[in-house]
Amino acid sequence: MMQHLVCRDIHMLWPDFAQKVKAGLRSYAEKVVNEKGGYPVDVFETWRSMDRMAELYAQGRTSGSQIVTNSKPGYSWHFYGCAVDIVFKNPKTKQWSWDGPWDSLAPHLLAQGLEWLGSKKSGFIDRPHFQLTGGMKVADAFKLQQQVGLMAVWMEIQKRLDEKKSKAYV
Repeated sequence: MMQHLVCRDIHMLWPDFAQKVKAGLRSYAEKVVNEKGGYPVDVFETWRSMDRMAELYAQGRTSGSQIVTNSKPGYSWHFYGCAVDIVFKNPKTKQWSWDGPWDSLAPHLLAQGLEWLGSKKSGFIDRPHFQLTGGMKVADAFKLQQQVGLMAVWMEIQKRLDEKKSKAYV
């Protein structure tokens, strides 16, 4: 099977989402890494093509490896530029790792309004994964993108986030 490229370019994300990711990672770096000597982090993957999603969906289903996603092609928030996977750099080994102090990192991204698939309430636990959906279902994003385009998905998510914010002030 051909391996598809992993996109790490934060500019491939929805710009509003990318700003929130950067702000959360900056906050973590300032308050945890710099002040307490915590594990540095980096963006591992941003946008995913349909081919990349198919490759990941097949992993663990067509081989003896572990299943890494339940999202079929087109049904991952990565496809819409609304999801990111983060990795830690072990200060001792200098190697990137999926293992790290997630409970130290997550609050900084959650404070930006992001959703985290690392908690037990997320169903499928995917600790490196953070997203911004405004409560929109990915199936609805798929239909909207097919009918109107990607910008319409981002506009709908923003509308939902704005509605949620205005209800919080009432």
